[in-house]
Amino acid sequence: MGRRLRTTVPALPTLMDPVLPDYNALEAKEREKRRNDARAFDKRHGARNLEPLVPGEDVWITDARVQGTVLSTHNTPRSYIVQVPQGTLRRNRHHLVPLQTNTSKQFSEEVLRSHNEYRRQHQAPALKLSSKLSQDATRYAESLASTRVLKHSAESSRGSCGENLAWASYDQPGKDVADRWYNEVKHYNFNRPGFSTGTGHFTAMVWKNTKKLGVGKATATDGSTFVVARYFPAGNITNQGHFEANVLPPRK
Repeated sequence: MGRRLRTTVPALPTLMDPVLPDYNALEAKEREKRRNDARAFDKRHGARNLEPLVPGEDVWITDARVQGTVLSTHNTPRSYIVQVPQGTLRRNRHHLVPLQTNTSKQFSEEVLRSHNEYRRQHQAPALKLSSKLSQDATRYAESLASTRVLKHSAESSRGSCGENLAWASYDQPGKDVADRWYNEVKHYNFNRPGFSTGTGHFTAMVWKNTKKLGVGKATATDGSTFVVARYFPAGNITNQGHFEANVLPPRK
């Protein structure tokens, strides 16, 4: 079947031939658009590629709230088979938080050591590193790195734990983080003890009644790092007499 054009305008027969698009160019343009859309989505939502896991690695399963060990990868993309006390589970990498590696353990111990050196100066007993607090701190650090927004957690707002946060555009050493928090001591008035936003990191560090510390660190897509320290029992209690009893002046 066909359609006969009815026109009085003369036209060359060659101009009447259909012109097909360059399909290769169209496909390349579509691929580039998809890549740009993906980059924009990742930037807007703070999405980032997670490090692959290896068999034998210990992980925390966020939705099941249980610790497990990676057995193998699964043929489903980004999924793993994980051994837990009740059996085996298949979970997406998104739900698996690696427990402390040698590097993160060294970082945590460096933060702990700096804390205890400063606490000794303020007549506060040494803290002990808590694996549970460190797991929670690591999960929250991962959350901060994904959004790249530094804000305190709901747990600290409820008073379930104390919390110090730190951000830097580079891979910050543990001692540097602790030093920055402690340097707020220069603004603290021991003659008029109490809480202020300018000294809250320092007072949380040396709070005498705190017994346990948890440390977590995560790296964002732009290379910046987020550090979370959690304290139990929580400090910075504003009831009368608490700061006098828990934030003591340094020994002379």
